[in-house]
Amino acid sequence: MSLQMKYALLILAALSGLSCSRPATEDASAAPTPPAEEKPAVPEGILIPTKPGFVVSPHSPQSGYVDVRGFPPGTEVNDPFSGRLFRVPEGIENSPAASPTPAPAAPN
Repeated sequence: MSLQMKYALLILAALSGLSCSRPATEDASAAPTPPAEEKPAVPEGILIPTKPGFVVSPHSPQSGYVDVRGFPPGTEVNDPFSGRLFRVPEGIENSPAASPTPAPAAPN
């Protein structure tokens, strides 16, 4: 390939925008990036002062109480009534859920 032919190909490449010498900042500024989609905030459950360890779901407040004992504050839990997530509120009594205690073994 002659020197004139190589020169002509370089000129054509530069004119068509296929040049490798183009700074990367031009490409980034040419196409604006779309704003990142924000996930909707997960609401907090509503504390019940008379029922420690239980909350009312913000998604279904008329349905009943949700037992969140044993879940630390800030944990996302599933509302059993609506199937949607909500967070355990701060200030919840963090005691484990009530479980039946086994009867003591009879001595032999």
